[in-house]
Amino acid sequence: MTPTAEQLDHLIGHTSGRALTPDEHAALRAGVRALRAVLAGSLEATLSATLGRPSLGTYHQQVVKQLATAEDELAQWRQRAFREADYRERAEQAEARIAAAYGFADEMATYCSPHGVASLYADRLRAVLDGAQP
Repeated sequence: MTPTAEQLDHLIGHTSGRALTPDEHAALRAGVRALRAVLAGSLEATLSATLGRPSLGTYHQQVVKQLATAEDELAQWRQRAFREADYRERAEQAEARIAAAYGFADEMATYCSPHGVASLYADRLRAVLDGAQP
């Protein structure tokens, strides 16, 4: 139990010249600790108002908010990395299919067909793969 300011004054006024009892010592210690806590709180509020700094509670809220923002940003970066890996895999698959189509066109150019149609189709396929109009 924390003594009031009046109780502390009474205790200090009536103990001059004699030793404190254990109960008086405990009461005085509790009162001093409570007074220090009150002063520390008012000092923080005064400094915050004077210096324009937020109080520790506000600072804690800001840190928690920044942490949440950083975690959201990290989640977005992870999603981007997953998408990039997916895009990379799909691009590699597309390149493999295009290489297979070029291989097929090269093979088809050697087919024996009437009027050289296979060679003509192979040339057209290569043109399409190269991005030219057939």
